[in-house]
Amino acid sequence: MARVETTSGKVEGREAGDVEAFLGVPYAAPPTGRLRFREPEPAASWDGVRPAVEFGPFCQQVVDPVQTEIWALEGDSGEDCLTLNVWTPAADSGRRPVMVWIHGGAFRVGAARRNVSQGGPLAIRGDVVVVTLNYRLHAFGFLDLSELGGSEYARSGNLGLLDQVAALRWVQANIDRFGGDPENVTLFGESAGGISVGALLGSSHASGLFHRAVAQSGTSNLVREPEQARAVTRAFAKVAKLETVEELRALSTPELVQIAAGDLSPTADLAFGPVADGDVVAHDALEATATGPNAHVPVLHGTNLDEYRYWYMEDPRLETLRPEHLRRAIESAGAAHDAVVDAHRKGRPALSENELAVALIGEMAFRMPHIRMSELRSAAGCKTWMYLFACQSPVQDGRLGAAHAMDIPFVFGTLDVPNVPKLIGDAPERSRLRDAMQSAWLSFARSGDPNHPGLPEWPTYDTGDRATMRFDLESRLERDPLGDERLSWGEARFRTV
Repeated sequence: MARVETTSGKVEGREAGDVEAFLGVPYAAPPTGRLRFREPEPAASWDGVRPAVEFGPFCQQVVDPVQTEIWALEGDSGEDCLTLNVWTPAADSGRRPVMVWIHGGAFRVGAARRNVSQGGPLAIRGDVVVVTLNYRLHAFGFLDLSELGGSEYARSGNLGLLDQVAALRWVQANIDRFGGDPENVTLFGESAGGISVGALLGSSHASGLFHRAVAQSGTSNLVREPEQARAVTRAFAKVAKLETVEELRALSTPELVQIAAGDLSPTADLAFGPVADGDVVAHDALEATATGPNAHVPVLHGTNLDEYRYWYMEDPRLETLRPEHLRRAIESAGAAHDAVVDAHRKGRPALSENELAVALIGEMAFRMPHIRMSELRSAAGCKTWMYLFACQSPVQDGRLGAAHAMDIPFVFGTLDVPNVPKLIGDAPERSRLRDAMQSAWLSFARSGDPNHPGLPEWPTYDTGDRATMRFDLESRLERDPLGDERLSWGEARFRTV
């Protein structure tokens, strides 16, 4: 078994097929006791050799049925959860590209130990080092206590994001001992992980800690305005019947989880998440991806064709949604409801009225914000590549289409790990798409350019050509895909939840 001397002490990993895996390695001190609701502090040193052969506990959350059914999220949870996992072809002096994954889950659920994001297959295929990390969720990581506790809690609404920064600092200090190159780090994430990547692109706290960025199905328009975050905290305090941070810290873990799982915001799915505080997260976090301190970092990003169909599995109320129910949301974004609906009806004539409404939510929450980011970065001369994942899943008689999160197993090469075929099916031709996507991500991590011989030439995005790689069983480059739908939104901005 390989042993590595980290800045905190020795760890001993285990062999996992053709890679060495180091699991459950602390990157920060347990955020418990006096450190609950505080910024992450360095992990304490230890004597001897620390076993790193099992995943650490995942951060406290309410585990929903889909987490177990699809993502096989099982095991222990706890507040002592600030650990990461490393998969490496060899813990040597190889200085391989490093890929650091931030999991999704609406900042409420999820973990680095998910079945779909096991780093071994990607590490072996690309001769890279893969890191996955936990970060504090919901009330533990994103409860803005600036009103309740004053200036010393000014960053409390972004603790989960600061956890991610702490993990990136650990990578800078240690990854060369695991065969990785700290000067070639790619940050990649999906959903809440993609939002995190977008937020860190605009954050000075992350400057110099990563050199390429991949945002999958989520970007930094979905950060909260300070007043939104404070309103959630007020609602939390009212339910908990408390007036001080000390009273909050005294609550038990189950009490905190139970309150956080309640209806604390009109947009309950994103009641928690990064806050545009002007410090950790820029006031205009989407604009900052093009003008902020890390705008020079090359970006690969995109969405799935049928993003919001994922939530058919979670929310039965979605079945009753119709386009007319979305008038306020569309007009609040600055678009004309009837023009948007008409364009999408013409562009997707096979959809039922319910499916059309679900598609419109996906456009507002995912595809259009990503397009806006590409437009901003293109105008600023920032290197940006855009994709659209369109592979239709055969499960549930095709009802899910190319839904949210379906791209993850193709990137990681985890098509057949337990439960994942329940989401994407088991057709053997899936391997072609896996190879195309993995090679693009790996090429990007190695050189900052996703082009490789298995794909058509893939230019950077600009507002004239709008080049977009359509990933499918037969991938192809498209110019301004779904362009009439894009145009129907006019100048609408999707800046917040």
